[in-house]
Amino acid sequence: VGWGHPSEKVGGLGGYTKELADAFEHRSVDLELLLPADVSPGTPDVIESEPADDPEKRAVKLGERAAEEADRFDIVHTNDWMGVPAGLRASRKGCSWVSAMHSVPGHYPQYERAAVELPDTAVCVSGLLADEVDERFGTRPEVIHNAFNHIEPGVDGGRMDDDKVTVFYAGRHSTEKELKLAVYGFKLYSQEQEAEFVVAGEGWMTPQLKQLVDRLDIAEKVVFTGFLPDGELAHLYRNADVFLHPAQNEPFGLSITEALSSGTPVVAGRSGCLELSSEGVVEVEAKAQEIGNGILAAQQKEFDGYRPRAWSDVADDLTNIYTELI
Repeated sequence: VGWGHPSEKVGGLGGYTKELADAFEHRSVDLELLLPADVSPGTPDVIESEPADDPEKRAVKLGERAAEEADRFDIVHTNDWMGVPAGLRASRKGCSWVSAMHSVPGHYPQYERAAVELPDTAVCVSGLLADEVDERFGTRPEVIHNAFNHIEPGVDGGRMDDDKVTVFYAGRHSTEKELKLAVYGFKLYSQEQEAEFVVAGEGWMTPQLKQLVDRLDIAEKVVFTGFLPDGELAHLYRNADVFLHPAQNEPFGLSITEALSSGTPVVAGRSGCLELSSEGVVEVEAKAQEIGNGILAAQQKEFDGYRPRAWSDVADDLTNIYTELI
């Protein structure tokens, strides 16, 4: 059961469902992906459209559809709190229920608890998140790490200055990403270096970040690109000097993996993907001076990139869980 929002607007969950659906094509799993109709119009296994800004209605409607189709399925695999209605309804009709947790922001605590306690099997995308779930709900799900994403480069968007050190960020502009501290840290670094900060993505904090950049008098050094297509993102990942992602509680961090897969060194806070490998990463706390120093240290790293885990590995691990349930 997929989320339905475009992945660039809500982070990695949209990418997770798509990549897994592709990875299962060559395995002994007959999979159908249930999505809202306004995401995949014209396909037979989607529900009627619901407003994009009403996630509760989407969750309930997807749950109704999963229940209607439950007699055709052995397993319902849901994601985060919004999968609870689908999991409950389908499991009452005999389906085994696998719940994958990608984050626990606390916005819907009763749903989040249900997503951990009620399924036959609950899994988390990292040990970092599993520990948080255990602390909050007293249950520690099994860890199945996400893959390291890789996207193919497309056209050169012309968003980088070859005469400057390019620091790059891609993702949502929200509080937990520590982007205000990223701006302060970049300013400290750029006082000693000719540098630019390219900030891709959007979010509710975007206006605040732009105001902060103006107030710090570094507007000529910071470029806000908005959402970018994958090909242009990949070009930036590949050609930036440093990728900056200082969030201190990132459940996994697919954008970090995209940078590392592209061979770009990373400055990062606490992130679940670093449980697989921290090669090419300078880890920092949420302090502007540490971030500034981290950019300098990362720039000096020699790093060719790597991809220690693919989506086929995730599909293998999930297939084992499905098999055990059956």
